[in-house]
Amino acid sequence: MTLHAVYRFNDDRAIFLSDFRLTEAGSIQSDSSFKFFSDDEKLGLFLSGDVDLWKVVLQEFNKISCNINLENVLNDDGVFKQHLIDCALNNPHYSVARAIGFLIDDSKKENILFQIEISPGNGAIISPIEKNTCQLIGAGPLIPNLKEKIVQRVQKDIDFFGMDLYQLADGMRKETINAIKSCGATAFAKFGISPVMFVSSLAGSHFVIRGEELTFGKYSDKAPPILAKYAFTTNSQGEKVLIEYNNDLQTREVVLQDVQQILGNSPQDKFDPEQHEKLFDPIKEFPDRSFIHLFHQWVVPANSVASINVVYRSIKKINIIEVGPPEKKIKVLNPLEIIAEGIEVSEEELTLYPDSRNNYILIDESLEKEFDDLVKPANLFNHELLIRYIPNYEEILYKGTME
Repeated sequence: MTLHAVYRFNDDRAIFLSDFRLTEAGSIQSDSSFKFFSDDEKLGLFLSGDVDLWKVVLQEFNKISCNINLENVLNDDGVFKQHLIDCALNNPHYSVARAIGFLIDDSKKENILFQIEISPGNGAIISPIEKNTCQLIGAGPLIPNLKEKIVQRVQKDIDFFGMDLYQLADGMRKETINAIKSCGATAFAKFGISPVMFVSSLAGSHFVIRGEELTFGKYSDKAPPILAKYAFTTNSQGEKVLIEYNNDLQTREVVLQDVQQILGNSPQDKFDPEQHEKLFDPIKEFPDRSFIHLFHQWVVPANSVASINVVYRSIKKINIIEVGPPEKKIKVLNPLEIIAEGIEVSEEELTLYPDSRNNYILIDESLEKEFDDLVKPANLFNHELLIRYIPNYEEILYKGTME
């Protein structure tokens, strides 16, 4: 699997998001693949699906590329579609391949965006990508509500950043990574998507892939800080690479392979400097559950900024659902709406609330509906009610009832 996303605006501009993960032999994964093909800086394809089929398609591509233009690229009898159909019919033993593509005309300063689906043994479809739409290929459509989340994020970011294409693409990337993380830390492996992704943009006849150097820091009261610095760039040999740093010293370099270079023998080698895949995953911890609840409690003593003691609580129900085709179902988390409430407490009462932060709660399945109906902001501090449903409530959330 893989992930490519495009958001096309109401003009000739678009932003793209792509990952680096390659899955071979069913489960061997490496973040070492650059799944973008460009021919003579005119046509670009973000590739997903069967790598071997794409090798066939691209092998003879230089023979037809000069005859592809804005007028015929989508035509059923055009040279481009006929080439895809021929590859599909002549290679029925391969699997489905898809792509998000664009074609630019530098003299006209114009472009056209489209999707491709190649069905081996049957044929190929090329369809235009409409304005003001988001499209996903690879594992993207399996991620719950991802398309809607991207659309909402981009529209919100436009109000803040204007039409800064890099900022909008970066927001699309952050929204996508958060959506995958909300499915569980193991979702990156299940979907076959790398936690590091690159962004690119198109405006008129100008297409740019963004090289980046990124710095990340995560701090917690209960764990050592996670500090990361990494880059997507080219090395001195002109190879596209992922680089990881420690104290500004390069500690790792991953050379990215074009699709035509993939040999099918890549070692297991993931690139996850922000450690997204190492986070706690309830599915792994509670494999037999169909739902769990996340109860968050944050205790904030009075300080120089705020003169009152506050206890903040929120609860989120997380259903465990199956996505994907019947023969390849995978389990992921599907979080529902958060219910939240905060109250002011005295200094004496503050000591009764442990600053326990995230607590995964296993409600008895026979009490699921009853508990869900009762959980409202007004009941988030109803100790007599909550203790009836939440195991160890007196230990992890409120010690006052123990006295």
